[in-house]
Amino acid sequence: MFANIFPALPDECLRGYAFRLFSLNKRPLQTTANLLPELATLTGIKIHKLIHLHCHVSYRRFVSDRYALQTISSHENLSAHHCVTSASIPSAHAYYCSACIEDDIKNHGISYWRRKHHLPGVSHCAKHMIPLIMTSRKSMTSCYPQNAAPLKLAISNEERYDYFSCPAIFRFASLSVAALHTQITFQPALMALLLARRFEELHPNTRRRFSELALKSFPKSWLIRHFPGLFIPGSVVTERVSNTAFRWKAALSSLSFRER
Repeated sequence: MFANIFPALPDECLRGYAFRLFSLNKRPLQTTANLLPELATLTGIKIHKLIHLHCHVSYRRFVSDRYALQTISSHENLSAHHCVTSASIPSAHAYYCSACIEDDIKNHGISYWRRKHHLPGVSHCAKHMIPLIMTSRKSMTSCYPQNAAPLKLAISNEERYDYFSCPAIFRFASLSVAALHTQITFQPALMALLLARRFEELHPNTRRRFSELALKSFPKSWLIRHFPGLFIPGSVVTERVSNTAFRWKAALSSLSFRER
């Protein structure tokens, strides 16, 4: 049994929380295979609450044919799906913000890994407006951000101006955070209708395609990284927005619903 059981910090990634819990109880975190049910048992916190506050399941389900208009509790194989039980993150690396580390050490005595720093396409800290720092994915289950070995900035110096001067990227970031907290998925057909109507408002009587609009809305370096198919000669880019959270948010951000 663990002698020290403490709550997760706001927006803390479940993997980082597990590392803190295990390390402070002097038990190294050996595997993440059944992390979610194990933490639910140890802490007494319900699985649905851990998923909603500390995992990326809501983000992944932002728009879903399978789970349209359903809550997280209806997720298939909730206690057996490996991505859910291992609390996997949707990024290939772990990220942290150097300014958040300073704030966290001042406020909590430690730094911790945040979910909102691991949203694909969002390479900056929305609080401090600086590039995130990339480190190894293993760092999240082996050390605190303050002790992680930095690999590189998530936004290179060459890309920084284009990135931070792009309104579509900040709309995309806001939608990404909103998706992270969504408990009930949207209905894809309604989303498609909403996009079509807004597209017609912005570009009446035109045949412009989404890919063309994306090229005008986002920096080329950002699109090359996240939509490389747009730049492959002879490739066929699907014009109908696919049923993934990432593409829906890119489409919504390009159309700019706040501008009238």
